[in-house]
Amino acid sequence: MKTIHKKPGDIIVREGEETDEAYIILEGEIEVTKKGKNLATLGKNSIFGEIALVDKRPRTATCTAKTAVALGMVTRENYKDLIRIRPQAVIPIMRIISDRMRNLMDIMDDLHKI
Repeated sequence: MKTIHKKPGDIIVREGEETDEAYIILEGEIEVTKKGKNLATLGKNSIFGEIALVDKRPRTATCTAKTAVALGMVTRENYKDLIRIRPQAVIPIMRIISDRMRNLMDIMDDLHKI
């Protein structure tokens, strides 16, 4: 896993771009936005960009360094290799995707009630 460093304000991934890396926050915080609206702030040990490990579609959100950050970068190829060696490695990514899907469904339900 390659480690990269970003300064506050640096865009790490941009909504709509096509890349195949996911990131683990080793130090610092990032902000997740979609169409300019803040969705979340993620901190140490959080993963983002995980959908890119699964599909080859454009990014769903923009992630910007809120503070100085150190990130572990995982490419789709690295992840495929890991899954071949340790198939259970897919479980944490699936949990994250599932949790985020459930959160999205809760938001959609709340919006529908308004």
